[in-house]
Amino acid sequence: MHYINVQTQKYHIVKTTSQSAAQMGEYEIIDDFGGHAKCMAEKMCMESQLEETAAFINLNTLEERLAGKNSIIHEFIDKKTGWCRSRFIPVDYDENGRLLHVLFCIECIEEEKKRENRLIYLAQTDLMTGLYNRGSGERQISHLLQEKTGGLLCLIDCDKFKTINDTYGHSTGDKVIIAVAETMQKSCRDKDVVLRLGCCML
Repeated sequence: MHYINVQTQKYHIVKTTSQSAAQMGEYEIIDDFGGHAKCMAEKMCMESQLEETAAFINLNTLEERLAGKNSIIHEFIDKKTGWCRSRFIPVDYDENGRLLHVLFCIECIEEEKKRENRLIYLAQTDLMTGLYNRGSGERQISHLLQEKTGGLLCLIDCDKFKTINDTYGHSTGDKVIIAVAETMQKSCRDKDVVLRLGCCML
């Protein structure tokens, strides 16, 4: 955690973990926060995220971005630890009402991201087949229609499927559904939307 004078860009480190302390040893100690943060970003961030991260740590625009807010955040992927979240928190203002001090902290959110991605997967996926479920599949199709993306819509029904369940049992019926879903996935492109609509695939 860094305590920063926004007006002078001077800073000092208030708190650190053993992991971040080890990483800090890799960074050049620079008097101004802008230079220090730029050095950290270059060592931590993926190349594709550098521009966005540089914009976030820019103290010259921080007061405007923090106006009326308790904090602002930026998420990025650290080359060593995975997903991280950086945050600016206003501390106080000078006699003219200008932002004076802020706290800047970085936390690892890799486990949180994994849980979030798992929940998104569960919310969007038919767990038996691995296809989109009805809700998420219909949303994907609606989005394509709004974008006026051309394509073909196919509704597939397995004839006499009830007979399979009645004759061989539901576990065999499930295997048939899974086999049909796998065949459809192999037959379609990555950008195609394949979903399970009740007992049907679309």
